Amino acid sequence: MASLNITKFSQYVHYWKRDNRPELNVLFPNYFPYINEECLRGSSNTMAYRCGLPGLMYEIMKVIAKGINYQLVIKLHDNTNVSHSRLWRLLEPGVYDTIAYPLQLSESHARLTDISASLYQVESYILIRSEEKRDSWWNLFKVYDNASWWMIALISIVQAIFIWFVQRVELKALMRENVKVSETDTPTPEIELSPGGPRNPGRPLDRRSRGVLQLLDGRRGPEGRLDREDRQVHARRASLVLLEDR
Repeated sequence: MASLNITKFSQYVHYWKRDNRPELNVLFPNYFPYINEECLRGSSNTMAYRCGLPGLMYEIMKVIAKGINYQLVIKLHDNTNVSHSRLWRLLEPGVYDTIAYPLQLSESHARLTDISASLYQVESYILIRSEEKRDSWWNLFKVYDNASWWMIALISIVQAIFIWFVQRVELKALMRENVKVSETDTPTPEIELSPGGPRNPGRPLDRRSRGVLQLLDGRRGPEGRLDREDRQVHARRASLVLLEDR
């Protein structure tokens, strides 16, 4: 930033402000971290009170304006890369009182401006994560954090309870008292309820179809299943019921 000490800056401001305006019009580059455009309110270009990161150049000029008892007026410039010769030409029309552009310390800048002490410094760091010394099966559990694992466990428990509840309701609806584990995946009819095609006992739709067929007919075999010769008949009945509903 082409900066002056407070005394000289106050003198130059009074020279530029021939109409004795109470504001200090400052041109800022529309670029973060110099100024945060998202914190500006409306067309008045006033900084929001609760803005946490207003920008480096804005904070510096705010201190200067407060020291010389002027109200800071923000003006934004779209071009973020302006040469120092272009900066002085922007001041000639008298629209801006000063320009808050960051400039590096150089011999050419020292001839044009009074350079103050460094206002801020920037240091660069590169953070590299070290690799694990050895592989372990426990690394499989490092895919998610602890909170995610607790959430997965909770969802799994809720899902297991829900499946158990649904199974109990289905068993009650089918009026079956005791069901062995080997009987939970009984053979299903070879005819679909809606579109035809081969049956897949692993699909939920086929299991639901079997339940619908058993509900339509109360007759079951000795093991609680529909007799094989009756399956196609009841499947056709179920198909007719679905067609009438449509």
